Amino acid sequence: MYKKIAPGTKGEFIIIIKKDSDLKCKIAFTNITKKPENLKFYLGGNTYNKWEEMQNKINEILKENDRITINWEWQYDTNEQENIKKEQNEENFKEYVFKIDTIVEE
Repeated sequence: MYKKIAPGTKGEFIIIIKKDSDLKCKIAFTNITKKPENLKFYLGGNTYNKWEEMQNKINEILKENDRITINWEWQYDTNEQENIKKEQNEENFKEYVFKIDTIVEE
């Protein structure tokens, strides 16, 4: 089932890497379109505003595990200034696209 990401929603996605035990794997994220400012990512008890901030933690986890769950939340507050900013953000936001690359080394 597909769910839409919209203000006030949250969810998770799982990255699973199947590899031989002697291979080293890294993940690299690239924003294709601009990310909404109030879309946050959660991993290992930490909050991240950007993929680049979370990338090192993901690669650290990949050394020990082949499965990573990343939670996300597109917050929508009741603060008037924040709501104005979010409405402007939504007007410019048609879709959010990002790319995940897997880099494998022997």
